[in-house]
Amino acid sequence: MNKCVTGDDEARNQFVEANKRIIYAAAAKLTGSQNTSIPGQDLDDLVQDVFVRIFKNDSNLLKTFDPGRASLSTWLTIVTRSTVLSRFRKKQIPTVSYEPDLHEGTMDETAEEESKPEFPEGLLSTRQKLIMTMLYEKEMDIAEIAENLGIEAQSVRSAKHKALEKLRKHYGVKD
Repeated sequence: MNKCVTGDDEARNQFVEANKRIIYAAAAKLTGSQNTSIPGQDLDDLVQDVFVRIFKNDSNLLKTFDPGRASLSTWLTIVTRSTVLSRFRKKQIPTVSYEPDLHEGTMDETAEEESKPEFPEGLLSTRQKLIMTMLYEKEMDIAEIAENLGIEAQSVRSAKHKALEKLRKHYGVKD
């Protein structure tokens, strides 16, 4: 491992070969992927990002590894988790227009536009508005929303629940 830190390319290649299975397994588990393809992400790219992070800036991250605190596989799993979560956080959340389309249409289309829910300004976060719009206007299910936003289904359910709580409180509706 000392040769990896000093920049020996052969040592780095051996380190990668010896540890790539650990990183692949951790990345696949974190992304819920059983294969090498996940929506909007490529497992190979994630693994490569982990190794780039480990070796960048003269292997500064690798220098922080302390075998007295954790095994190498545990440390690699933690670095992988951090890298994957950072990548998902950096993803842009797609936006949905809240303004009705002003296309010429029938009275039925106009009535349908007017019946869409409106959210009080500043009450819901951007993500909550987006999720509520996708749920109720686009009629998407939780799994579809999670996949489109690149987040866990539980995060979608949580945002929906918090948004509904805020709306109930705002309108004085009790459970």
